[in-house]
Amino acid sequence: MFRKSIYLILFLGIVILPLQVFSIEKKSAKPRMVEVEESVWRKKNEDLDKLSDEVLKLTSQLRIAEAEIERLKKELESAKKGTDIAKVHTYIVEEGDSLWKIAKKLYNDPYKWLWLFKANIDQIDDPDYVYPQQVLEIPRY
Repeated sequence: MFRKSIYLILFLGIVILPLQVFSIEKKSAKPRMVEVEESVWRKKNEDLDKLSDEVLKLTSQLRIAEAEIERLKKELESAKKGTDIAKVHTYIVEEGDSLWKIAKKLYNDPYKWLWLFKANIDQIDDPDYVYPQQVLEIPRY
């Protein structure tokens, strides 16, 4: 008796789910479903969730580093020109901060959060989410 398993590899190739097993007897294929233990399935999903969280955290750290590099490049260009006009004001996001809270702290007007969002649109995908240690440019209007 010859058995062949077909596997579906889900996101990131981490969770493997057996779909069907074919038994080949006398040149006929009879598919039958393979049951997966619920505990194994849950463990794989938990592992995938942990890895997804880690990827999000590393992506955030990468964006923070890229923003800091860009800021330093601008500062270097400004220093080469010999002007202080291009000096950029920055703010490092703390735990529990939001654009609303930062705008209230810096401008005394929380409705100016949109200024912060527009100035940092290259590193903020969703204005509801800013991450600790993220470096934001502070526009002066």
